[in-house]
Amino acid sequence: MNREQEYLVVLRLRSLYDKLLELRTQISEPQKIYCNSITKFSIMENFLRNLKTDGFDLKDLPLGHDLGHIIRDCRNAMLLGFDENLKKIIHPLDFIASFFGGTKHDSGLILFEKKDLTEKIFGFTPVSRYQEKNNFIRHAEAGALLIKKYLNLFGFKLNNIDTEYLMTFIEYSIAAHTNYMTSFEVDERIISPYKDEWEDGSPMWPVFMSRWCDRMDCIGPYFFIRHFCTLLSNKEDYTIINGERVFHKINMEEHMYPFALIEEQKKTIATMRTHVEMFLNSQNENTPYGKNDIQNSVMVSFREHQKTLGWEVIAMLDNPLPRKNVLDSYGLYSLLKSTSMSNRDLEIKILVDKFMKLPDDISIPWLSVFTKIQELIITSNFPMENKFLGISKKLFLK
Repeated sequence: MNREQEYLVVLRLRSLYDKLLELRTQISEPQKIYCNSITKFSIMENFLRNLKTDGFDLKDLPLGHDLGHIIRDCRNAMLLGFDENLKKIIHPLDFIASFFGGTKHDSGLILFEKKDLTEKIFGFTPVSRYQEKNNFIRHAEAGALLIKKYLNLFGFKLNNIDTEYLMTFIEYSIAAHTNYMTSFEVDERIISPYKDEWEDGSPMWPVFMSRWCDRMDCIGPYFFIRHFCTLLSNKEDYTIINGERVFHKINMEEHMYPFALIEEQKKTIATMRTHVEMFLNSQNENTPYGKNDIQNSVMVSFREHQKTLGWEVIAMLDNPLPRKNVLDSYGLYSLLKSTSMSNRDLEIKILVDKFMKLPDDISIPWLSVFTKIQELIITSNFPMENKFLGISKKLFLK
């Protein structure tokens, strides 16, 4: 697949919006739709089974967007799925599409780990999450292509129109989940953001709920670990300044500077602390990300719960524990291993070794953070969180 063909793939994915507009007027009334949890889990098991048959293993996902993240996305989708307030306002087909979009939106990242297999099956060369800004097919589009391959095998027991609407919306919500705010240019072509609202301005719920599942793992204690896991090699990442993404080259020692920066410093220095604080501060209804967060919903209550935990973790940087009370290198390795649920043991070891060589005034505050995170993971008591996390692990770790 050449660059022009890749561009056409993106155009096709964006055109699904028009298809959804047409199908939306023909779908069944809400009371005629039924898809229970057993059916959804059966479909999920079918997807995972076919993925493995084709040679893809989610334990090969890159650190930071690893199997642990996927499992927590599934937990989040289940939390949303049991929200009676959401069920009152969201069509059942949109709810089902949200479950699959929420749990599978990052699955396209697995294609980069099997480049030859991806080229053979899908016809394009995948790139990593941090190299994709110059590509038409990014991890969101790759995920949409991956899910499309298996959609016909899912076995939705619905009429033809409802099935087509549901399958189209799952594909579209995965492609649209990254939530870019502005257009960008690739090969002198302008790529506009995916539409996430209907023509009347109402939300396309499967798009927003897929993003919700992602955001629910970008706020609390786990997010510190996810971001730390991306620091294995120097890379480029972004901070949002005045609504715009400002990209910075990242190296570990500078990035792990634990102390608060003044506003002027934030324009030239990107630290892990400022990155996480940026995410925490953007989780409200006054940002493009949270503009459709519904009050009295699980999304908002979980968001606020996770924000509270996130700020508790940040506070450890200003009040670090004594060295004797923080995790040692093995404890940090075990924490990263258990939360990532990845088979990248060597990469985790290299990351820990690299971090432990940092000066004490950098490493001790962050080891205090990781020690606090370990505690919060054990003691977190949000309703149904641990139950659904256990179910999700059982589903994915079979």
